[in-house]
Amino acid sequence: MPPPYSATTLLAEIPRLRRYARILTDDPEHADRLVEETLDRARQMQDEPTAQSVCGIRLIALLRAVNAASTVTGTWRAPKASSPGADQHPKADSRPGAPTANLPPDRGGQMLARLRELPLEQREILVLVAVEQLSYAEIATLLQMPVATVVSRLSQAREALRASTSKSQSTPTTY
Repeated sequence: MPPPYSATTLLAEIPRLRRYARILTDDPEHADRLVEETLDRARQMQDEPTAQSVCGIRLIALLRAVNAASTVTGTWRAPKASSPGADQHPKADSRPGAPTANLPPDRGGQMLARLRELPLEQREILVLVAVEQLSYAEIATLLQMPVATVVSRLSQAREALRASTSKSQSTPTTY
């Protein structure tokens, strides 16, 4: 059996770590730095025996610890608010006849925007369940909380998403 944090194992976990880091930080640059630091620390932990099945969960836990440490020590600074004219996500040209004017709204982008509006405690659990497909028990262990808290926060997150979705669907859109 390869070591728990072999290069192959770490490479396979990068997409998962990047998704999770972006959920934690909502900043792609900081997320990539977190993943890099997490991978560096994981390579230093080669001597610790780890079952292959929990390797991914341990890496996520390590990423959370790296994030907490960088936040506490101040090694990471939140990006400055952009100027009013500079938008990170440019809007489509809504003039009649514009190439994108007749396209349906981007539902994936809308869902990500709603997900970002959730508190981190709810957003984190929702992503761990829906995207990473971890069990409630695995999430409870990872986040060091009772399973009932995981279930409660997941329920709150789902309800908040339902409410924001129904609110936006009831608002008439003009083209």
